[in-house]
Amino acid sequence: MNQTPEFFDASDKRSMEEIHAAVFREAKLPEEGAEPGPAWLYVVIFATLCFGFFYIGRYLGEVSDRPHVLEEGVMMASMGPEPPQPLFKVGEKIYRQRCVSCHQENGLGVEGTYPPLAQSSWVTGNPERLAAILLYGINGNITVNGKVYNGNMPAWENLKDEQLAGVATYIRNSWGNSADTVRVETFVEARKKIKRVAPWTEQELNEMFKPQLASGAKK
Repeated sequence: MNQTPEFFDASDKRSMEEIHAAVFREAKLPEEGAEPGPAWLYVVIFATLCFGFFYIGRYLGEVSDRPHVLEEGVMMASMGPEPPQPLFKVGEKIYRQRCVSCHQENGLGVEGTYPPLAQSSWVTGNPERLAAILLYGINGNITVNGKVYNGNMPAWENLKDEQLAGVATYIRNSWGNSADTVRVETFVEARKKIKRVAPWTEQELNEMFKPQLASGAKK
């Protein structure tokens, strides 16, 4: 036998839809993780993206759908001729490569063997004589500042005239020396005027350049 629940009201004639209408009117609860964030957070994200695009465009470099074109430009720029360097810098590089083991970092040479370049009239004197020594070398005794040295200097005629002029200019203006820059043309002319196979001796140099031994120093 069916029993009527105590809470059943027989006089209530509403349908089930009407009874639960209030429940249907309730707003659906949002699912977890789908709640909208605060407005300030969206502003921060937007500003960050704008800054990122600006930074990439400013510092990343040029963007192209043909990257090989950009690379060709870089390669062509790197393959272009290097700007000329001052003779002093050229000479300093050559000196450190070829001369420093004999004449030393300080230009004082080695006692009894390799003469000093500092405060030496062989260096600061006539640039044509210095050019002749650099081109064809020197062998046997050489007297520098009253002391005799007996070391061989090789010929450097295989170097370019600009390199030789750079070395001459460097040693004439280092370690307290002060003399004029040696022109590249000095070596060009020396090659034409002087034809030698063997290195110089001190006597040969003195005989050839005696009238001009003191020229070349700055006034």
